[in-house]
Amino acid sequence: MATKKLTFPKSIGASIDLLYTLRANRLAEEKQIEILKNQETALREHIMANFAKADLDGAKGKIATASIKRSTQATITDWPKYLKWVVKEGAYACVQKRAGITALREYWDNKKVVPGVEQIEVEDLSLTKVGS
Repeated sequence: MATKKLTFPKSIGASIDLLYTLRANRLAEEKQIEILKNQETALREHIMANFAKADLDGAKGKIATASIKRSTQATITDWPKYLKWVVKEGAYACVQKRAGITALREYWDNKKVVPGVEQIEVEDLSLTKVGS
């Protein structure tokens, strides 16, 4: 999909207005995409339920085929026990390496130091519509 090259307005005010308009258009499109995703999910569940009723692992239409694929996943039922095992075995690859920022902020707000973690400031642009 080719994208049209964006021409930046000459003034910062016009640039802000264009950014707001582009974002509003994207958000409107995302709402439509969310509707389609919900319809897709409902239809997927309908097909899988009918596969189960008919004891099928797959079927085909005129333009597509569908089949059940199975994979082994994990669900943690006892976090303390699991984390104890991770530490004992040194199996840190069994844990995703990312900080829980909401919990960390609570520690920082209470002036507590968390070893091995550094606070950094990230800048972003806040965009708000001017009063109508």
